[in-house]
Amino acid sequence: MPHNYLLTVCYHDLERMHNLQKETERIYFYAIKTGRKLLKIDFVRFSMVGAIGFLVNLGMLFVLFDIANLPIWASQLIGAETALISNFALHHFWTFKDQSAGKRKRILLAQFHLSFWSGALINTLIVVLAVSVFHLHYFFGLVGGSAIALFWNFFWTKFYIWKQTPHSPNKSQGLPD
Repeated sequence: MPHNYLLTVCYHDLERMHNLQKETERIYFYAIKTGRKLLKIDFVRFSMVGAIGFLVNLGMLFVLFDIANLPIWASQLIGAETALISNFALHHFWTFKDQSAGKRKRILLAQFHLSFWSGALINTLIVVLAVSVFHLHYFFGLVGGSAIALFWNFFWTKFYIWKQTPHSPNKSQGLPD
């Protein structure tokens, strides 16, 4: 009897493990499918590129302000320009690649500079205020300024610079409903 009981327990445990494995696989494939759908949404890709730009800007702030001892305003402006260049390349070749067809890179870069710098100046003002007035670490100012600039820059980038034209096949979407 103990031998049969042990086999029954092992069988049920194996059956539960098999069901758990099937459920885990179902969740995994659902996550992959959902992730692919999200990457088709321009705002999600735009935000991912923005996060990379944030890290580039933060790295430049650290090097220029903390190590090279440049003033915070100069460090932030140089960091913003460096982030701008990396963001432009990622947007052009990934976020808005469908809308990039037939458009000259120099014109897109000039338009991107104009729209980006209005957001970057707001961001710089917030960083300088955070450091100089509120005596906070520049990280907190950069987070606040970046959050505000995110929506400003998305609007101009999506609907002006890389706006969809009749000859640019776009299967991506803007903001999620």
